[in-house]
Amino acid sequence: GIIKTDKEFAELLSKSTKLPIDNSFHEREHSIEVQLPFLQYVEKDYLQRLRIVCITLSDDINMEKLIFDMGDFFKRQSKKITFIISSDFTHYGRSYGYLPFTLDVEKRLSSLDKKAIDFILSKDAKGFLSYAAKSGATICGVLPIYLLIRLLKDEKGSLLIYYRSSEISNDINNSVSYASIMFK
Repeated sequence: GIIKTDKEFAELLSKSTKLPIDNSFHEREHSIEVQLPFLQYVEKDYLQRLRIVCITLSDDINMEKLIFDMGDFFKRQSKKITFIISSDFTHYGRSYGYLPFTLDVEKRLSSLDKKAIDFILSKDAKGFLSYAAKSGATICGVLPIYLLIRLLKDEKGSLLIYYRSSEISNDINNSVSYASIMFK
């Protein structure tokens, strides 16, 4: 199926935050394609009305300004806004160029990810950013996660599920971790 972009909202967001509208950023980015089937399933009764705005962040962005501008922009909106941040957690193994340990891999991977998850659930954005940098955890979406944590106010977080691909493939030499976290 097709999910349409909310072009009007995207233009207002772009104007308020100075985020450029450039669809070429999404040509090679695959994180949104993972989310679309879930949106189509969960919102199957509302697909005609469902609209999305995809945002890709880069390291050269002024995060503090973006957080302020987005917070101000969202306060002025009357429509319901849902954020979906798509990010894998730790990519472990030679295939990913990340082998910080070779003993007790499953236990240590879980511990590495749990610490990051704890920072997210406690909405400790700076702690999360610092931990990701210090630990070398290969989390793809560090900046979007940081942005969301900073934008959250009274929402409570919960971990819905955590697992590693090695639990399914039985290949602990190459594993990607996944966590589904919701704030409501």
